[in-house]
Amino acid sequence: GLQQNFLEIQKASAAVKGAGGGRGVQLERSSSLLSSSVDEKSRDSGGSGRLSGGSASASLVEKDAEIEQLQTELEAVKAANEQDKEYIAQMDGESMRKDEMLHSLQQQMKASEDVRKRLHNQVMELKGNIRVFCRVRPFMDGDGKTGDKPSDMACLTSGDRPMVQICQQAAAGGRKRDLVTNEYMFDEVFMHDTTQEGIFKEIEPLLQSVMDGFRLCIFAYGQTGSGKTHTMQGSTERGCDDEQRGVVPRALETIMHIRQAMRKTGWEVSLEVSAMEIYNEVIRDLLTDSDDTSKKGLDISADKTGEVVVRGLTVLEVQDEQAIYEVLESSAKRRQTASTCHNAVSSRSHSVVQLKVMMKHRKNKETRRGVLNLIDLAGSEKVTSQHDATQFREAQNINKSLSSLLGVIQALASKSKHVPFRDSKLTHLLSSSLNGDGKALMFANLSPRMGHVSETINTLRFAESVNKVQLGTGKIKDKDAA
Repeated sequence: GLQQNFLEIQKASAAVKGAGGGRGVQLERSSSLLSSSVDEKSRDSGGSGRLSGGSASASLVEKDAEIEQLQTELEAVKAANEQDKEYIAQMDGESMRKDEMLHSLQQQMKASEDVRKRLHNQVMELKGNIRVFCRVRPFMDGDGKTGDKPSDMACLTSGDRPMVQICQQAAAGGRKRDLVTNEYMFDEVFMHDTTQEGIFKEIEPLLQSVMDGFRLCIFAYGQTGSGKTHTMQGSTERGCDDEQRGVVPRALETIMHIRQAMRKTGWEVSLEVSAMEIYNEVIRDLLTDSDDTSKKGLDISADKTGEVVVRGLTVLEVQDEQAIYEVLESSAKRRQTASTCHNAVSSRSHSVVQLKVMMKHRKNKETRRGVLNLIDLAGSEKVTSQHDATQFREAQNINKSLSSLLGVIQALASKSKHVPFRDSKLTHLLSSSLNGDGKALMFANLSPRMGHVSETINTLRFAESVNKVQLGTGKIKDKDAA
């Protein structure tokens, strides 16, 4: 009978062994003690003939009591193990339900993100895939020293669209007192009292498009001295605390902030920045020493994906805002400048800061690739007899590339079979971003000086031509549309 009981206990022990935790160990220990007690009792029974009857009987009774106690303990451990198994099964079921819920929430989040991305893009397209903002700089003390005075220029509205109104003398043959009033409508007009922060707030939503995987170009166009570089670069002496910093540093800072938010939702985001200038139709690296001949006259070509790239260009991965300002400071020092009749320090090249954003989601493996091009165009003034030979050649190349830019934009709008991207290095460089579903914003920077009215009107005409175009869908904007 004892051996049978022991076999049953061993079977029970094997059934619950490994069910988990300290109770499994306790069960094994109780089974071992019980086995020892049974063996000992068997030995006592076998040798009872050598003991007196009373002693053998007392020993067997004690062993019976010990075995019974161990059996009771074993049953308690078995019951507790059963409870543990039920609890583990319950937790497994709960864990599965939570995994399913998490997966469902992740799917809902992705669906919501897709909807947000689509709606954001629709909003941007409704506003126009290419937009033109006009900015008038203040009339400064230095302007008055030349004997010049502010031009008769005003910001008005037509319906809900802002416009610039400017007056000029009548053409030759008209009376001197006759004035001709011209009006030009744009998506936004900023007068001289608009702050750098106020300017940037109007373009900040476009930067989300870059993080959604689109390509964006932001240009500053205008004659020398109209405030292009101030709009784009501004002052960066105090880094992100400088209120006068321009579109370029603010845009890169914003991309950094969006990256931090995306990382919290499972995205891996890397940022690569490069800086170059196009001077006399030659591309030069602005992130390397000027005497490095291998970085002069860089070539444009297509990579294996078909994207237009500059071969040999320095590309830096940036991790924080400090790295951004180091890149901007380095590139600004190397840009080609010269003194002109319009400005003591004039940029004689197109400056391009390019940021490439590579994104991959850790869970659903979705990938995105966005590109941000920030372009400070060279001065757009016409060639005059006041230019020397070097400046004459510079101005010719500048105006040729600006004309090519307008030609490309108009060809895209009319869905021409041939878009002349290769007519200039600037349009060739930006061809991947201007084509397809690319987005663009142009600042038309205006001087308030009366002596600059002729160039101001040229800028307004150029900007108005760009403003009629809608990229991507290849449509012409209705001039009178809201």
